[in-house]
Amino acid sequence: ARPVGGATRALVVPRTVTPSLGLRFAVARAMLLDAVGLGLVVRLAPRDLALHVAALLRQFEPMHRPPNVELAPLDELARAMTRTFPRDRHADLSPTAFQVIERGPLDPDALLAGAWELGNRLALLATDDMSAAVSLLSPVEGATAEQLKATTALGRLLRVSTSDRFADARRAAERA
Repeated sequence: ARPVGGATRALVVPRTVTPSLGLRFAVARAMLLDAVGLGLVVRLAPRDLALHVAALLRQFEPMHRPPNVELAPLDELARAMTRTFPRDRHADLSPTAFQVIERGPLDPDALLAGAWELGNRLALLATDDMSAAVSLLSPVEGATAEQLKATTALGRLLRVSTSDRFADARRAAERA
């Protein structure tokens, strides 16, 4: 399940998908990723994400061009963003944009992985259902505990779920 952006938010789940614990977790994750503004990020391929970030950064530094981003599509997308970018936000976002530019080339794979990991953590916090997370993120059905821990995303989520900070966040969410 992936969020579908637009003025009215929608979540598209194919009719052929069988309801399951994993689906419940996936729907929560998609909705929460969209709620925190990462719906578009997780729908893009790494190459397209790099292009979109570069075009956005061109709103602040017109000559910005990271390696491995083709110039023609970058120019075209940057022009389209210029027409729709809210000018009143320019001053607010400018310091952050320049910090990103100064850091050097963006790793779109790392950005995507971070977005998905945040989505997994938020979905676990919202559903409080580790079995649903395991159902979705498990490499194979009936995986052993060692196989689950070895799965990068699931292993990190398992470690986070047993942390004091996550327990504190869970208690705060229950009070809200």
